[in-house]
Amino acid sequence: MNKFIAIFLFFFCQNVFCQEYYFDTFLEYERLYSQNDVFMLNSSNYDYVFYCYNISGNLEGKIIDHKNNIEHYYTLTNINNSIEFKYISSKKRNYKKEEPPCEMKTENFEIKTVDIDSLNKSYEIIEYNNKKKKRIYQNASIIMMKIDTQILPNLVYGFFNHFPICDRNLITFPKNYIPKHIKINYFNNAIREVTLKQNKKINTLLTLKPEDIKYN
Repeated sequence: MNKFIAIFLFFFCQNVFCQEYYFDTFLEYERLYSQNDVFMLNSSNYDYVFYCYNISGNLEGKIIDHKNNIEHYYTLTNINNSIEFKYISSKKRNYKKEEPPCEMKTENFEIKTVDIDSLNKSYEIIEYNNKKKKRIYQNASIIMMKIDTQILPNLVYGFFNHFPICDRNLITFPKNYIPKHIKINYFNNAIREVTLKQNKKINTLLTLKPEDIKYN
């Protein structure tokens, strides 16, 4: 995955109706068991994000376009330390409609926030068995790092799928911060840990002609 950052190929389009996705921020998170999460972001436009993942040894990824309710899928190939993006297909989505209803009991939670220094904040999310808050059910600790962007922390909430909650109703992370380290203690004693490995500037443009878009 380290070679991922080397050089990005550009895909330009003369058609004014092309969909263009520009990325200037590259984030790589290392998880347990050598699994990585990779994101490409536009620091001034948080309507979309590129998420890369590994399936059976093959790099694949998708542009998640929240504004236009669509996902574009790609395969990625490393050629001479350069990454080639090959478009595969697209899928229409309705993110608001697909969002599950919120039935969380906020009274079972406790949030602790600490300003570590001018660039770092720490958060602790504690879920108790009930509203009396005497016995911890599961908990998570997060260190957030300030960066020079206005990235919405959508990627942060994605790391908390194990909580049967609506995260944004419980805690609102600052927009110009990204997760630096996350540790989650599950209710079944399992542990999930995520650490920021790379945070780099890039200059990558992906474009799609309307006639080339294929829906699956």
